[in-house]
Amino acid sequence: MGKRSRWLLWMVVAVGVVGVVATGSNGGAGEGEGKGKVLEPVVTRIAFGSCANQSAPQPIWNAIIDFDPQVFIWLGDNVYGDTKRPFKLFGKERTFGPWKNAPRFIPSSPKELESRYLKAKSNPGYSRLRDTTQRSRWLLWMVVAVGVVGVVATGSNGGAGEGEGKGKVLEPVVTRIAFGSCANQSAPQPIWNAIIDFDPQVFIWLGDNVYGDTKRPFKLFGKERTFGPWKNAPRFIPSSPKELESRYLKAKSNPGYSRLRHTTQVIGTWDDHDYGLNDAGKEFGGKITNQKLLLDFLDEPQDSPRRKQEGVYTSYMFGPVGRQIKVILLDTRYHRDPLRSDGSVLGSSQWTWLEKELNGPKSAITIIGSSVQVISNLSATTRPLFSLESWGRFPKERNRLFKLIADTKREGVFFISGDVHFGEISRYDCATGYPLYDVTASGLTQAVEKAVPHVFSLIVRFVAWLTPTTMRVISKNCRFRSCTYGQPNFGAIEIDWSTAPVTLKLEVKDIVGYPVTGVKFSLVELQSRGSVPSVKAGEHRRHCSLEVNLRWMIKYRLAILFYCSVSALLLAMIGLAYAATLAFRLFLHKCKLD
Repeated sequence: MGKRSRWLLWMVVAVGVVGVVATGSNGGAGEGEGKGKVLEPVVTRIAFGSCANQSAPQPIWNAIIDFDPQVFIWLGDNVYGDTKRPFKLFGKERTFGPWKNAPRFIPSSPKELESRYLKAKSNPGYSRLRDTTQRSRWLLWMVVAVGVVGVVATGSNGGAGEGEGKGKVLEPVVTRIAFGSCANQSAPQPIWNAIIDFDPQVFIWLGDNVYGDTKRPFKLFGKERTFGPWKNAPRFIPSSPKELESRYLKAKSNPGYSRLRHTTQVIGTWDDHDYGLNDAGKEFGGKITNQKLLLDFLDEPQDSPRRKQEGVYTSYMFGPVGRQIKVILLDTRYHRDPLRSDGSVLGSSQWTWLEKELNGPKSAITIIGSSVQVISNLSATTRPLFSLESWGRFPKERNRLFKLIADTKREGVFFISGDVHFGEISRYDCATGYPLYDVTASGLTQAVEKAVPHVFSLIVRFVAWLTPTTMRVISKNCRFRSCTYGQPNFGAIEIDWSTAPVTLKLEVKDIVGYPVTGVKFSLVELQSRGSVPSVKAGEHRRHCSLEVNLRWMIKYRLAILFYCSVSALLLAMIGLAYAATLAFRLFLHKCKLD
């Protein structure tokens, strides 16, 4: 896996193996004491505390979790189980003073004490501490046991090649993966609590991991116009490498993200704002320096091939044989040609690499991570009002991607993406012989509804519902009718390997972890059915007809409605002005007559 947590697991496996094979290593140990004994993991951090009132706020757990102890010790007053009576110096029942005749504290009933313990145990901060200390310790022991089995069970892999089945450590089964994008390092990030509660084994960054460029003020008029048809100055300007590095450090030190990094393997790619400049492609001059900064942020090993290649694309394989998940992370920035060029998104070297990856060893599931949307092409239906970056802006490249998946006969493939500041799930049925899903989770802090005053949120949702799309998955389980979500969100993947057939659940979750849109299906549905459905000219078929092929009245209905509304508003204003002028002239005429 290449991360600190994984190296720790390997280290403990090695310790377990040494403990098994090193007999008699305990010096003066008695008979049998040194044989097959597994060494205890070394403890380096212990925390302790006392006096925690279960009814009081307990923010201190965050600091304890950040300390990352292997053991936590309670030293008493773990809850306050007795009842404190009111302070009374005078009266019938005096609980204080020289004339005290009644106890200040009285014991609670066993049932009440039990309820107080349960309240203390369910405190979110304490729950996370228990999860991180107990789970990590049991995980270490589990891997030690796996390592021991791998040492003593020779030839257990059946048809494995020479040396393959000897001492091989089994990969843990991955059942939960979280992903997200668009996290402004200067904004509050409470969403990490929900991600930690989801308890993912892997977290995937899909770009805009920090906002490294600088956004200039909105100016429609003046000397430097950053917006509109007369724009003569860029809206975004790149930051210096030193400033970008400081923003990465700020993001990395976020308490919530720090807790996630201690319990979860983090991998990722980039998008435009952490690449260095909004909407930038291969022409951006700071990409070489910024690549190093991203890889430092991701704790990429210094000898990693990603530090030597042009671009940050990479792949990972998780899980044991038969339950393997391959994650392919694309770089849609380093080699991308300019927008509107219909050129290349990945560049020749990355295309060659991707073909090799898809032709490589099979896996039950293949997740392709793209910083921009692959299936949805909202720009086809929102222009000329505004446009979004996506693979749909490069139709030849997208067709090449779909064809490559089909030609390599890779099954179990779906996409995850970010960038657009809202969440949705798209599906395309006419590419590979089975449905291709694209789960978009954007963003962790940046979201379209947060960009407008709260009173306009309903307008944003109405526009989302009105915008035509042929690819979006519409379900009764969606939070809103449009099945898009414009508040902070993250993506969640759950795989149930215990069922037959294996089931997948793909969801977009809100800031507290509740699903706002999602799909659940069996892995069998992502297996080729042989033939690829086709669409006749002029035919409209959901999840098959591309947005660019919609009838123009449907495709441009958002723009038509907007311009009609603006025209109606202008006519109404002209009418009101005309009516006011007439009324004023009548008033003057009446004054003259009087």
